[in-house]
Amino acid sequence: MDIEDRIYRAKKELKIEKANNHILRAEWKALTTPERVQRLAIKHLKMKQILPQQLREYDPSIFHSDSKKQNTKKLSKIISEMVAEASSED
Repeated sequence: MDIEDRIYRAKKELKIEKANNHILRAEWKALTTPERVQRLAIKHLKMKQILPQQLREYDPSIFHSDSKKQNTKKLSKIISEMVAEASSED
């Protein structure tokens, strides 16, 4: 097999791979649409949509405080409040 044949075959394989890559990108785009992911999360993970009252403002002191113990207490308190609110809504 001479060099021209090898170049021809490599170019042909490259063209096929580019076509396959194009197909895979289109499939990935279709599979990862936000609507589809949300529908599957609700169906299979029993997830619910986040309500505005469940959101909290960012508090940098929780993540940048010197005391890890203090951070843990703050996070525990926030989580407990959110669980209590969610329980009272159900």
